[in-house]
Amino acid sequence: MKLAIIGLGRVAELHVQALRQLGSDIFIGGWSRSLNKAEEFCRRFGGTVYATLEDLLSDKQIDAVLVATSTASHFEYAKRSILAGKHVLLEKPLCERASQIKELAVLAKAHNRICMPSHNYVYAESMRRLNAHIKNGNLGDIVSFWAIYNKRHDASIGEPDLTMRELMGIHPSSAAGFWVPRVVTSVHGDR
Repeated sequence: MKLAIIGLGRVAELHVQALRQLGSDIFIGGWSRSLNKAEEFCRRFGGTVYATLEDLLSDKQIDAVLVATSTASHFEYAKRSILAGKHVLLEKPLCERASQIKELAVLAKAHNRICMPSHNYVYAESMRRLNAHIKNGNLGDIVSFWAIYNKRHDASIGEPDLTMRELMGIHPSSAAGFWVPRVVTSVHGDR
């Protein structure tokens, strides 16, 4: 599997480092709205610099893309990627509206492509065990969900668009929506 990245910011750096642990030839290159940024990124991490998004999407070597841009562009880039025959890994939040997520799911299915969120904690082994306990009824009725996200990240990782508090809030919110079989009506955070 060969993967390219759309949006070469700080989060993309984390993904390239993780991809290197899986294999040195998985990351194939990337595109950024800033050609200088793309050139600097690929100088540091290797891979092809794509001058345009069209160049990246038309490269037949690429099997999948990671969309690591701001949320406002996720839907457009994911849709274009699926239509170009690529599997899509989307950073969180996936899209601005639930209807966009549903449209991507329908489009991916119609084109026999996978479109999914990037690392989602509900797939971690400890979380899968928790899910099994919930499904087996070992924990009774779940009426409340409380989570602490205490992974250390450099506070500037989400800049300039997000603060760390905004960026990391998506993880426990996503888990709550997965495990609590109701509509989440409010999310509270503490600084």
